[in-house]
Amino acid sequence: MRAIRSCAALVRPHWLAIVVAMLLAATATALQALVTLLLRDVIDLARGSFPVTVRLGRVEHLFSGVLATVRDGGHAVHVMLAVMAAVIGATVVAACTGCASSYLLERVTYRTMRSARNALHRKILSLPLAAIAAQRTGDLMARAVSDVHHLTATVHAFANALKAVVMIVGLLVILFLDNWLLSAGMFTFVPLIGLIIYALGRRIRRSSARFQ
Repeated sequence: MRAIRSCAALVRPHWLAIVVAMLLAATATALQALVTLLLRDVIDLARGSFPVTVRLGRVEHLFSGVLATVRDGGHAVHVMLAVMAAVIGATVVAACTGCASSYLLERVTYRTMRSARNALHRKILSLPLAAIAAQRTGDLMARAVSDVHHLTATVHAFANALKAVVMIVGLLVILFLDNWLLSAGMFTFVPLIGLIIYALGRRIRRSSARFQ
């Protein structure tokens, strides 16, 4: 617990950067989902008959979409070009926000590492000379470098895990809002299929090992 409190004390000054990074990650996730929804609408539009009225980017219970009435094939081409331009723009913005989120998290990691090194340096300088003389210089330096490295790796892993949780939760919310029945079926049957494939793979490996 003491190590966790010490780590939290080093990260706490950067809470605003972490919050902004999480918001940027959530924005990137929402834009990626929007790209998928727009591509779905383009495919549905290409398969439909004219005239037709569609709601672009519609998500059940969350966003009613942009209403568009397509009169004929030529108008459909213009609508699809506009949607593809929106897809490209959303993809670029999602990539930029994702990079900005990663940059902020890396910045937090670097500054945490710098703070840890400075704190460790001050701690070593405050030790009595007898305590320093009792340790070999190589061991002391190796321990200092190793501790800072482990702390940096922990902060980096925690930041990436937090970002991944935000993105996964955002995608799951959008999936269930768009089509909860299909999403529930997917999360019910996909693990079962994975278990069946895993069991079959084990049986095949055992059979192969017996015949070799």
